[in-house]
Amino acid sequence: MKKIICMALCAIALMACKDEKPTPPPVVKSNSYIGLLSVTQSDGSVYEQQNLTISVKINDNNTADITMLQVKFAESMPFFLTTMNIPGVATAAVSGGLSLSGDNIVPTATTPMAPGVVAPYPSYTMTGLTGKLTNETLTLSMMCGLDTPLPLTFSGEVAKTM
Repeated sequence: MKKIICMALCAIALMACKDEKPTPPPVVKSNSYIGLLSVTQSDGSVYEQQNLTISVKINDNNTADITMLQVKFAESMPFFLTTMNIPGVATAAVSGGLSLSGDNIVPTATTPMAPGVVAPYPSYTMTGLTGKLTNETLTLSMMCGLDTPLPLTFSGEVAKTM
């Protein structure tokens, strides 16, 4: 009987010593997200753009490029920017995805008046950019603009493919 108890205790001890490998961070893929963009205007009103598509390309150097498609930041903007790209956003692994951060990023954009021409937009410089990216959701918060920085937020879900 003592041998059986001793063998059982040894088995329990061996199971307790099993090597527990840390869970690797999730692999977050480049993706497109659809959601709500909100921009607080200088007069305190809030401009919202529903169903905005944002594409995120994950780069090999711990950065991501964020591209907003057909975006406006105020009702008074005379046209939608065809694309607005925020390049080189820093990424870091966090629980469930990637954190996003950046400061003083000069975006580039294309407009309907000059299709295919990518131009820098220093007046829309992004500061204090933070966010989280998962394979299901994207959240962003930043200040947009140099002269009168406006708070901008985005919350969206991965675009469903058909």
